[in-house]
Parts: sequence; structure tokens; C-alpha cells
Amino acid sequence: MGPLFFYGPDKIQFKLDDKEMVVADEATPFHGIISLGLLKFFEAEGLDPETWYKNAHNIGNYAGIDQDHDLNLILEHAFICQVLSFANSAVAVRCYIESYIGNTHTDQPIFCELWNIKEGHTSSVWKVSLKSNLNYVIDEFVLNVARDEIAGADLKHTSEKMQAIAKEFPEIKIAEVFDIGTVELDYFDKTIKVVVTRNEFIAGAGEIHCITEKKTGPSGQFILVERFLTSKDKPAHILSIKGRKFKEGETRKIEKEIGFFRESVSKIFDTELNINEGDLVWDGQNAVIIAVT
Repeated sequence: MGPLFFYGPDKIQFKLDDKEMVVADEATPFHGIISLGLLKFFEAEGLDPETWYKNAHNIGNYAGIDQDHDLNLILEHAFICQVLSFANSAVAVRCYIESYIGNTHTDQPIFCELWNIKEGHTSSVWKVSLKSNLNYVIDEFVLNVARDEIAGADLKHTSEKMQAIAKEFPEIKIAEVFDIGTVELDYFDKTIKVVVTRNEFIAGAGEIHCITEKKTGPSGQFILVERFLTSKDKPAHILSIKGRKFKEGETRKIEKEIGFFRESVSKIFDTELNINEGDLVWDGQNAVIIAVT
């Protein structure tokens, strides 16, 4: 039995067909956040972000599109940057897992769930659950799949930083990076290597964000994100977030973790926490670092 694929906060199932294309009963999933390499191109060329929101779902569709100038421009540079489509990312996860299971779980049948739980400019994030034939979870972790070639270099670099930080500051609450590797993918007319990292899964965690006021900027008030809300007409465009404000005691713990990081870690490592990019999560008791910038 092959792996079961899911995506989104509602854990909607999808499949990969024989041509490694995504098949879903509901709306077909796609990467709604622009990848790091393509973002740098947009910034350099001064392109309107709306161009991305209108065309994000077409990444990977390089055949038969010759009328839309904006889309052709995006696709041309997506190809140069080796931007992964959602299907490419799913295939990369499957490739990593097949190798992982072959090397670590050879003594029993394995049922595998691969759930795309979030994404950013640098990586798509997949929760992996390996279960026995009794549906008992025997292994669980997160895979980060680089979104493009430039994102891969960034993912490798920041993951190495996380490993070094954990070693230098064992008291800090930071998700463990178990492995920094690559998988090979067929990418049109060539084979490319995609950076994939295997990280500790923080059970029950939700992203910590700082509320930003339109006129005054960051407010100092933290919110636990329950869900990102998108536009129906533009599903790649996040409009707002749903969540709750942290209590006073919880806020002090978050401020303490951020303060220790910035006062101690940042003095040794050239790194920072980007709070509103999902670098920090709340596990129900404490703030835990799951990424660095």
C-alpha cells in the first residue's frame, strides 16, 4: 500500500496519478506562497505581487500557455529557479520516505501518512506519520522540502544553524534537526537535487504571531494562530488569521524565550527569529523555536 497524501488544516486527501500529477476530489492544492528564488526575481524586477496571486496555481504547467505575458514571465523564471510545484513537493516527500523506511523500518509493515500542513518561501512542511498494521504510530516527524534551488541553499544553511544552536545552547527550546539531505527529482528535461530536512514534530503546536497595527507596527501582543484565512477568489492570498491572544503568564514565557535568543544566541550566530513567518510555535506550555532566519 502506498502512502496516503493529505493537505490543509482540514486534512483533505489527494493522490498522485501515474504521471505524478495531483488528483483531488475537491479543489486541487497548489503552493500559494511564492518561493524564495522567485520572490527575489519579483523584487528585483519590481513585479506586482498580484501577478503571483493570479497565477500561482499554474506553476508546473509549462505546456500550451502562450498568450498570457505575465504568466509566461513567471513560468520562465520558475523554470530557471527550479521552483517545485505542489506535485513536485509531494513526489520529493514520497522519495525521501521510501528511502527512510527502507533504511529504518524493515521488520514490519508500514502505513504512511504524508500531510502538507503549511508552507513558506523556503519550504513546504509535511507531517509524516508512520503506523503499524494496528494503526499504532511508531514514528512521527516533519519534513521540510525546499521550494526552489535558492530556497534549498537557505534551508540547508538555516538547518545547520539550528543544529549548531542546539549543541551550543542545550537549554534552549528548539526543534531537533535529525537530518539534512537531498532527493533527486525528474524536473522536465533534467534531474535536480532537492534539499529535504527531517525535523522533530512538536505535537499540538500552533504558530505564534505578533499582532501588527496598521499605523504603529508590531503591538507587542502575541496571538496563537488557529487558522489562516484566505480569499475565496484568491486562495493564494492570506487575508487574516484566526486565533486567540495569549494570557499574561504565557506571554512572559514567549518574551523570555525570544529575549534569551536575541541576547545570547544572536551574539554567537548571525541569525534572528522572524516571529510572523512561523519561526516560533506554542506547544501548550512553552514557546519552541522551529526555524531561524
